[in-house]
Amino acid sequence: MNIIKRFDKYFSKIEESLNSPQLVKWENDNDDKLFGHFKVDDIEYKIECIKQIGPNWSYTFSYFDINKNIWSYEISHKGTGGLNVLSTVKTELYTFYIKYNPNSIIFSAIDDSDTRKRLYQNFCEKFCNINNLKFSNRGNDEYRMFVMFKKELSETELEEIFQSEIGK
Repeated sequence: MNIIKRFDKYFSKIEESLNSPQLVKWENDNDDKLFGHFKVDDIEYKIECIKQIGPNWSYTFSYFDINKNIWSYEISHKGTGGLNVLSTVKTELYTFYIKYNPNSIIFSAIDDSDTRKRLYQNFCEKFCNINNLKFSNRGNDEYRMFVMFKKELSETELEEIFQSEIGK
């Protein structure tokens, strides 16, 4: 019986983390760039939304590696804090999509972790299903790009999206 209580407690923490996005402080660099900052367990994270060609945007997130004094994409937050990070990134992606109504969003996974790439792919596929978008998984083992785009786009608009993907 004691083990069941521990499982319940653990899963309650996971569920709470997945449904507890952090407050993001947004700043506009200009009309083509948005930066959002938030913290989880005293680690600073940054979401970057950068306009590409036309109404096409990239959406990335990173953390500040205090040991290297750089913004790093090699996210490795342990425990339920990692779920807070993902919950925040997810919530802000939905908010961004509603507010800016882009033709496409390029979500990048610049990471060595195959598990994390699969997690991001699942995250993007669900986003596309909910928002009635198409999904394209591009790149290689080192650098994976998940392109989410409107179904009704013309061939020219799709060409713009994949050109901006190359430029990213």
